[in-house]
Amino acid sequence: MVKDKCVCMLCHQTLALSKRGHLERHHNTNHNAFKDSFPAKSAIHTGKVAELKAGVKAATEVSFRISHLLAKHKKMFSDGNLFKESMAITAETVF
Repeated sequence: MVKDKCVCMLCHQTLALSKRGHLERHHNTNHNAFKDSFPAKSAIHTGKVAELKAGVKAATEVSFRISHLLAKHKKMFSDGNLFKESMAITAETVF
């Protein structure tokens, strides 16, 4: 979903409705070779899923760590020193 619109992750085409039937029809008509090229248990598919999960996990950890920092200091995020410290936490966690 991008700005309340359903967007295909493969071709970035906007779909009219985000109903399951519409999504299946779009996928089956426009990306019919996808299942053959990337089977569900293939190494490429498994690796990509693991990569995406790691990115989400890192983003969640950064969010929690910065929330903890803000609560600990009881200051607004617009404070310069606090912002620098939060960016250091982000860089340390993500990279």
